[in-house]
Amino acid sequence: MKVINRFSFALFLAGGVFASSGAVEAVNLGSVQGKGMQSQMATKVHAEQNPNRILEKLIQILDDIKLQVKIHVRLGELVERLQSRKPRYDILGGDAIQGSVKAESAPSGDSQAGVEKAPPAPGAHSGKARLLGDEEKKGLAKGVVALVDGLPVTRKEIQEIADFYETFKPGLKDQHMRDAFLAMIKVRHIQAAFKDKLPAMEKRAQEIYKKATAAGVDFAKLAEKNSDGPSKTDGGNLGYFARPNMVPTFAARAFSMKLGEISKPFPSIFGYHIIKVEGKLKGNSPAEDQVKARHILVIFTEDQNKTRSLAQEAAQGKAEVALVDKEDRSILPPSYR
Repeated sequence: MKVINRFSFALFLAGGVFASSGAVEAVNLGSVQGKGMQSQMATKVHAEQNPNRILEKLIQILDDIKLQVKIHVRLGELVERLQSRKPRYDILGGDAIQGSVKAESAPSGDSQAGVEKAPPAPGAHSGKARLLGDEEKKGLAKGVVALVDGLPVTRKEIQEIADFYETFKPGLKDQHMRDAFLAMIKVRHIQAAFKDKLPAMEKRAQEIYKKATAAGVDFAKLAEKNSDGPSKTDGGNLGYFARPNMVPTFAARAFSMKLGEISKPFPSIFGYHIIKVEGKLKGNSPAEDQVKARHILVIFTEDQNKTRSLAQEAAQGKAEVALVDKEDRSILPPSYR
């Protein structure tokens, strides 16, 4: 599983609190005694190992510091908590893979874990969503919840991602809705930055989709010729991945598809994707289920620093959000209230 190249349990335990779906255990590092503690705390576990070995190593370390932890830990939860701590992690590459990470001061490109709202620059957008006027609402398609930088977000889009979170993430449904809304705000904010290019990009994506769904077409060869993503050299192959390992707009679509199915073009923070699902594995929990897929990416920009910057702006409340209905303030991300 390509989730994290490697991580240190010292980083995880140093925060003082280890939480899971069943309990919370406080860790007082100042009271820890015994030789070899420093080396144990610095133990690094490689993601190439069996996930069960990772959990076994964690339990061993906890036993060494004489903590009695009676909890069930899922690998997906462990990864999410590691990513939420400083140093935070950032996305590398343009293939919708959140698992390839490096230490950065910025939050993940499509995950709101650990996001801190920076004060807006003078004259910048205040971060408070407004309500659309009656005239502005005219002509909006049915189901539109908000305009983000002038581009519509529908309730269906938000609900699909919220339902996806519900399958594997602990938490309240309202929080899943807010997280899903934020994911869509990021996508629309990035789309708006390339608004002049969108018609041509969408047209190109639709043309590729028609080719991909034609009888007898080799999807891998089509990806090699048409994809803008790094995986194009391997026919768009992304291998197997779990729900937490991809940006939510991408993962929600991939995990909803049937074996052999090819998706219509849809946007993520990177661009427009066309996915073909080639395999499925059932894990011990939904967070450990895996899908094998290939994809073709029509990319917004090859400048991933630009993509990260725009995603961070959206997370910090710097997109212009206008609600259709005041009742939907309850699903606004905190940075837009």
